[in-house]
Amino acid sequence: MARATGKQAVLLIHGVGFQRPMRTLRGFVEAVWTTDSSLRRPYVPAQVWSKPDTIADSFELRRLTTAQNTHGVRTDFFEFYWAHLLEGTTLQQVFLWLRSLLWRNPLRIPRPLLFAWVVVWLALLSIAALAINVALPDTDRFWHFSPLLSASISVLLLPVLVWLLREFVGDAAVYLDSAPANIQSRHEIRSAGLRLLEVLHSRGYERIVIVGHSLGSVIGYDILRYAWAEMHDGFLGDALQSIEALRAAESLATRSSKWTVDDRNQWRKLQRRYLSELQAAGHVWRVTDFITLGSPLTYASYLMALNETDFERQIQERELPTDPPVLERHVEHHVEDWRFSYNKVFTLDSGRTTTRQVPHHAAVFAPVVWTNLYFPCVGVFRGDIAAGPVGPELGVGVRDVKLHNDIRGGWLLHTHYWLPVSEPPPSHVEELRLALNLNWGGTPNSLDVDTKGPAIARPEE
Repeated sequence: MARATGKQAVLLIHGVGFQRPMRTLRGFVEAVWTTDSSLRRPYVPAQVWSKPDTIADSFELRRLTTAQNTHGVRTDFFEFYWAHLLEGTTLQQVFLWLRSLLWRNPLRIPRPLLFAWVVVWLALLSIAALAINVALPDTDRFWHFSPLLSASISVLLLPVLVWLLREFVGDAAVYLDSAPANIQSRHEIRSAGLRLLEVLHSRGYERIVIVGHSLGSVIGYDILRYAWAEMHDGFLGDALQSIEALRAAESLATRSSKWTVDDRNQWRKLQRRYLSELQAAGHVWRVTDFITLGSPLTYASYLMALNETDFERQIQERELPTDPPVLERHVEHHVEDWRFSYNKVFTLDSGRTTTRQVPHHAAVFAPVVWTNLYFPCVGVFRGDIAAGPVGPELGVGVRDVKLHNDIRGGWLLHTHYWLPVSEPPPSHVEELRLALNLNWGGTPNSLDVDTKGPAIARPEE
């Protein structure tokens, strides 16, 4: 592999709601770098320098650059800001999306969402009953309200409800629903993210980490799968010095239905080794880690598909990448083998052909390690109802980290994955720092991936 250039990049993708450029990134950097003295040598400043962001198409964004870590590697933090691309969301878009989610068999609703699903149905029925009641003559009404209460409902509550739907539900409604009215916005967000990641690859970073919060984790997932397919499609490179890690990873993946925590740790080590093999062959790919915080991908089969059958179809047809990647049956010399790589024939400039063994277009998580952090949901308002384990949906290779609800009494923690900033840091911030590993030493194999985490949850469980 080429010598490390001494710099790594962290790309943060914000979530839903009223977002201002750089506000999310500054708080994130303070939690994972500025207040973590273990990352720096003695007398090295904790500050970050705000420099022009020459890779984004916005003058509102800056690049936050750190001093060197203890291994001499500096970090550049970037924010992928996409909120402005979803301005103008209409109530019709929101209601169409909600209708598609509400009109499902309640037996198929994910358990953490079931209570919220019932509450929304009751609220809609109450609004409908209220509207009917108001339309009836006074003598026929089944509810009688004072003029003041009626005015309060119409003047105060309804505008607040509309604002909440547009600002917080609207982003998800547009991005997660492939209705015709949403296609252009979805395309613009993905195109902007893809361009950003391509530019990062051209700037000499030896390591790129993508961190997605809330809906930003879904956007990050999409960017990764499209970027991998695009950057990997024409890969030829030099002949691989070794495919030992590839073979070992594929062998381990064939037994993923019976993995233990030790197997997952071994898988993550093989991911690092396989990335080294790819880079030794000249591959440009530099994304080492994908970190999701408060991710609705825990409901991927509910939010990204019509039903479980459609979700499974998308996985098997390699539309939705999994960790480990989907295996395919190969038969060579009458010997059956299951792999996520295949022999691809390339035509060289000289006109002759050559064969290279390459992973398929949905095998992005062969070299990329995925860590998912979440506050467990209790009821609706304690913990994080938008989040949960991702492994049961998208593969047991994902390391799901269940965080402790030990701040704010556990109430409404969706925006607290790097808050509060304190010393010593709370346990969930320590887990985030561990996943980021900003004290990286310069090579994929120097990334420590050993974990003791909980037993792996099976999709069938």
